[in-house]
Parts: sequence; C-alpha cells; structure tokens
Amino acid sequence: MIAGLGAVFALIGAFSDTVLVIGLILMVVGVIIAAPSAPYPGPQMDEWWILMGSGALVCLLGFAIGLLLTAIGGVLVAGGAVATLISLGLGFPVEDQD
Repeated sequence: MIAGLGAVFALIGAFSDTVLVIGLILMVVGVIIAAPSAPYPGPQMDEWWILMGSGALVCLLGFAIGLLLTAIGGVLVAGGAVATLISLGLGFPVEDQD
C-alpha cells in the first residue's frame, strides 16, 4: 500500500518536485517491502509484482528524463504511477497464503 501512496504522490507531483520525489521514494520502498509477497498471485492478476516494479522503474526513468525533456518525463512518470496503481488494485494478494 506504500507503493500506491507513492504513486498517488507521483501523480500529484506534477505540481511540486518535492511531492514527486517523496512519491518516488515511497514507491521504491513499497516495491521492496512487497517483494516477499511477489510469488503469490492476486485475485485478478498473477504477475502483479512485476507490473508494480516496472511501474516504479518507469517513474524513476521518467523523473530522470524529465530533467531534460519535461513533457516526455511527465508522461513516463504518470504512466508508471498508473501501472503501479493498477498492479496494486488488481493483483495484490488479499488472503494469507500460509
């Protein structure tokens, strides 16, 4: 859920670089914390963690590219944040797998 909060901050980050950086940090931390749950399929999606990690990576790349090419970087950040939110909404395991 931390990654989802980070994704929301990244989407809001278009208005403030500080909010964007906080969102990116939260996304990366959320991906790392969710790593132990990666092998468990979610209710609608089996490979949810790969999409979440890819979304966070695209956001990081978008932030770096955005330093030179603002529009392209913003689109990448938004796309990565949406991918992260989709992976959490459709794929995060909701039941205990033990």
